[in-house]
Amino acid sequence: MIKEKQAAVRNIIIQGAPAVWTTVMEHDMHGEELQQFIGETGDSNEYGGERQIAIFAAIKRLKVTVHDKTMGKLTYGHGHEFHLLYSHINDENGEPNHYDLLEDVMSHRRLQASSKKAGDTKEALQSVGMVLSL
Repeated sequence: MIKEKQAAVRNIIIQGAPAVWTTVMEHDMHGEELQQFIGETGDSNEYGGERQIAIFAAIKRLKVTVHDKTMGKLTYGHGHEFHLLYSHINDENGEPNHYDLLEDVMSHRRLQASSKKAGDTKEALQSVGMVLSL
């Protein structure tokens, strides 16, 4: 089940990347790195990271803020905001190697007041959660 969701999110990123690439990856205006990115994103043996989060945020029109104990915070995209914690799991040196979704409970409750927004928020939360497991 999780692998199926990961595959679906990877596909969203792969399919949407060409449309947002030059907006997000301003250093690569000719798209020279795009095919490599698509290959990496499609490889289930590769973990997703900063570039996948940035592209996903642009495709889904989300604002994703990544919190890290060493870098502070990095923000990608614009729109409804979600927070990720870049942390470590099973790393002997405590080096970050994993993203965890941090949910703002109060904001989430306010959005649940509208069933349409609640549905959109749930879908976005699930999507962002799955991109973490890329």
